[in-house]
Amino acid sequence: MGWSKCVATDMFSFFMNFPIEEKERIKTLEVFDEYEMWHEKCHHYVMIWACQGTVSVPHIFQPKILANTCFNTSDTKVKKLKWKLKQADVLLHRFGHQTVLLSPSYLLISGGFGEHEKKHERLSGIIVYDLISEKCSSVSFLDDQNLLGKRMFHTATKLHNGNIVIIGGRSAPYKANGNVIVLSRNLQSEKEQTIYSTVKTIEPMSEALNNVFVFTVQKCIAFPLPTWRHSASLVHVEGIEKIVVFGGCTANQICTDSCYVLNTHTWSWTQICSQEHSPSSRHSHSSVAYEKKTVIITGGLSGDETILNSVHAFDAEKCQWSTLQISGLLPRYSHTSHVWENYIILVGGVTSLNGFTLGIGIINLITLMAIEISSPIQDPEYPILLCNHCSCIYEDHILIIGGGGNCF
Repeated sequence: MGWSKCVATDMFSFFMNFPIEEKERIKTLEVFDEYEMWHEKCHHYVMIWACQGTVSVPHIFQPKILANTCFNTSDTKVKKLKWKLKQADVLLHRFGHQTVLLSPSYLLISGGFGEHEKKHERLSGIIVYDLISEKCSSVSFLDDQNLLGKRMFHTATKLHNGNIVIIGGRSAPYKANGNVIVLSRNLQSEKEQTIYSTVKTIEPMSEALNNVFVFTVQKCIAFPLPTWRHSASLVHVEGIEKIVVFGGCTANQICTDSCYVLNTHTWSWTQICSQEHSPSSRHSHSSVAYEKKTVIITGGLSGDETILNSVHAFDAEKCQWSTLQISGLLPRYSHTSHVWENYIILVGGVTSLNGFTLGIGIINLITLMAIEISSPIQDPEYPILLCNHCSCIYEDHILIIGGGGNCF
């Protein structure tokens, strides 16, 4: 069109080039916790600046090197991912929830945001999903299930005895859940109710629908710093199961680098002081236990909305942090992670790189190299959003449940 100079940037990069003071001012305009959809939306819009003559390019259009995200895309090896999409029960249509494998064939799902009585809202209670029959089983409680409340962005950790520890989350943008809740199955009551439901049923029912899950809900201890979008991983130290909780957002919308360890034998907390190699403040990262004693933390979103690609390891026996220098790993947050032999598998997430759709990232803990497997080409009208989801390793597959967010 005759312009002597023309530059373009996507809206995410445009926003990230704002001065810190301006970004902080914008954050205080209203309560906000929809980072994933905001950042994905920004990647679909472009700002273009053009001029005639000799004019300096405005600072806000210049590329910015972000701290804690040093990477070279030439080091990134990208392969293709194969997946199978399955029609899910409407009760599984949610995001910001948590899932736990109760057994090889049953999946417990708690909280999140989804549909209830034809309305979209934060969800309370739990459901149990049969992975074989692909149906939801009956759930009942022996006590007040309201202790669970409506919550999202919490964590759920299964102990060796089958109990499930639920930590944190939020019931509103400024209201963090401050108690640690323990769910326990009552096998005797389950047996009695299953027999009763079988006798009571007139028409034949599937085995999945006849299975009744009975839980007790107990409030165990207060959470020292109530947060959401934090991580929690189970480790074993001297024969004791402990849960390492790191990062997250507080009720004041502050991104934290706090680290607490919950002893599930004494139900007491230990705070881990900040160290030289501690992860920076972040939320929406992911953590997973490696060899039962080391917690691996990947990615996350910093307080200034920088998407991170750093990897940190916490030795639960020595209570010591270290930094892993991983080559080829793309920045990401709102992903999930799993251990498979000497590999960390990262599922989905949101990245800062325009044109990249995150599928699966694989970190080799021996070579400290990573490869990226991109997701299949999708229908632009009905894209699969791998963020705010949950995932688990089921047989030799990775099962992804829910995900997405509110539309802008």
